[in-house]
Amino acid sequence: GTRSRISSGFILAQKNYGGGYTPLGTVLYISNPSIFADATYLYPETYSKKGLIITDSTDAEMLGTANTVITVPINEYFLGESGDNALSFLYSGKTFYFDRNKITELDTTIRSLSNSGVNIYLNIVLSDKSNCLFDGIHSLYYDNASENAKYYAINISNSEGNAYFEAIMKFLSARYSDDKRPYGFAGSYIIGYNVNSGSYNAMGERELTAYTESYASLFRTAYSTVKSSYSNAKLFLSVANNFTAPSPSPAEDVNSLTEYSAK
Repeated sequence: GTRSRISSGFILAQKNYGGGYTPLGTVLYISNPSIFADATYLYPETYSKKGLIITDSTDAEMLGTANTVITVPINEYFLGESGDNALSFLYSGKTFYFDRNKITELDTTIRSLSNSGVNIYLNIVLSDKSNCLFDGIHSLYYDNASENAKYYAINISNSEGNAYFEAIMKFLSARYSDDKRPYGFAGSYIIGYNVNSGSYNAMGERELTAYTESYASLFRTAYSTVKSSYSNAKLFLSVANNFTAPSPSPAEDVNSLTEYSAK
């Protein structure tokens, strides 16, 4: 039907006489989502490896900044219904609504910086629930996540949360990879921030394996969705600098079910 299956899992199965199915292997995912992409041009080369967090193109030029990160808290972009300030987006058979003012602000920043030759990384995060513009977006949060975190893990284990996440990743990747660049260019995406830290990727208490599987599913969904818009897009994960220690904090203060070594 109208549903996108770009991030779906598929499994070979044998149909039984009773009408049921017996799986004949493990779940596989689409490994070449880029074949669906409208944008297939080469990723632009940057003139330097210098990077700074900066939003003004004039400052970027003066400082010789070639790379920058723009943080995008996706929960702050959704509206619950149509209206004068709503920008509608049809995806996978459902209409989503984005805050037009927020999108216009993002357009202006990306267009200004990218037109000045700055390579932009969009850091996709989830900020506090209090910043949401309607309650329906709460499906993106895990139930037991800390209320004192800087950022939160994005929950796509439920169909509603998954739909919101796929929709905004498709919207952003299609909008900022248009080869005519009406809104500027951004072709790199960082999924989460310090994702091995419960303070910046709050999910609640989880064993490491379950925590990692949840993030891997999120990253794979982002990868498939973005690559289906722009074949040469780049995706990254962000980890804190405690590579082998459970946390930058003293060992006695660490909860091993919320803090993990990056390695």
